[in-house]
Amino acid sequence: MNQEDYNTCIREIFSILTQGIEVTMYETNTVTKRSSVRKQTIWMDSDIYRICFASTRATYKRISRGKIPHGIFLRDISEVRDGAKAFDFTANQTRPPYPNRCMSIIGSEMTMSLEYPSKVTYHRCYYLD
Repeated sequence: MNQEDYNTCIREIFSILTQGIEVTMYETNTVTKRSSVRKQTIWMDSDIYRICFASTRATYKRISRGKIPHGIFLRDISEVRDGAKAFDFTANQTRPPYPNRCMSIIGSEMTMSLEYPSKVTYHRCYYLD
């Protein structure tokens, strides 16, 4: 991939994440071993460079009051794992029906184990080729 194609791909990913995507989030508490699966909206807050998640996107009023949604700052991401192999997937009682659409974003605050709604969206957000 040449530099121009790479830059275009990065802009597309940035655009997708800025708009927001509804994904399925898998979570497992390491202490209680309780697991959950729920639909969440993820988006990137380009003002603070944070990938956020909630059942609905945060309003400007809430953000202006200093409420930062749950998520991971981009600078704190240590690894992105392809597939359903991270802890939240393997320890969860519910297995993802489409493991080829899954990825985990691992950071210092938390791990976001996500299943994307389609293979196309997954590929745009994970692969840069």
